[in-house]
Amino acid sequence: MEKVLQQILGKLNELSQGQEALQKGQEAQGQRLERLEKGQNELRSSLHQVQENLQSQIAKLEIRLETEAFEKIGALFDGFQLHREILERIEKKLEAHDERLDSHGDEIVLLRSKKK
Repeated sequence: MEKVLQQILGKLNELSQGQEALQKGQEAQGQRLERLEKGQNELRSSLHQVQENLQSQIAKLEIRLETEAFEKIGALFDGFQLHREILERIEKKLEAHDERLDSHGDEIVLLRSKKK
């Protein structure tokens, strides 16, 4: 009987040691979990800062586009309009010169026919 009690006591000691090892393991897991949560919070904070910086840079870029690019596009359009007006004036002058040349050509033909 004493032998059985010794075996039971030995098993109880083994179980007690195993339980202590499990508790230490759980404590270590808890510490790792805390570190992971802390790291995750730091990442979340960093990502939030990066997002704010990106939004700020996008806003600045939009303002820059509105001021610089749109002004340049407007200037190009104005230049295009000016060139179009100049070309229209040149075309009108060419038409007037063509008409004069045609009338001169008619006069030359008439004068030559009278000369003969």
